[in-house]
Amino acid sequence: MADRLLEAPTGREGIDLAATARPDLIILDLGLPDLAGLDVCREIRSWSRAPIVVLSARHSDAEKVQLLNAGADDYVTKPFSTSEFVARVGALLRRARLPAAEDVPTIVEAYGLTIDLVHRRIRNTSSMASFACRARAEDPNGPR
Repeated sequence: MADRLLEAPTGREGIDLAATARPDLIILDLGLPDLAGLDVCREIRSWSRAPIVVLSARHSDAEKVQLLNAGADDYVTKPFSTSEFVARVGALLRRARLPAAEDVPTIVEAYGLTIDLVHRRIRNTSSMASFACRARAEDPNGPR
């Protein structure tokens, strides 16, 4: 599927478009004629997991914090580096494609094994033998 860019000239239209088109990422410019960007961000975040990147010419730390606390995933001030912006968007899209924690099963059963991902235990269901996986201290990524 090809990437598409959808634009909305107002906050209300942006909310409606986000609800109907279900975009992979939302770029929210704070210069909206009808609604405060903070309100648009809160509204979309209340029902969408799509990453929200705020663009603004405003440099106020308080406003950045307010928008990030309202659900924005990133805040980029104008003028900005195009290459940095593309990298930030790419990072957010990579993370957004990962399954949410609640979408990942905690128990997996396959090939006669029951794997408890939370407690890091594997049980052979054909016998009662049970063992726990232990990460080696020198490997922060866990067992291989």
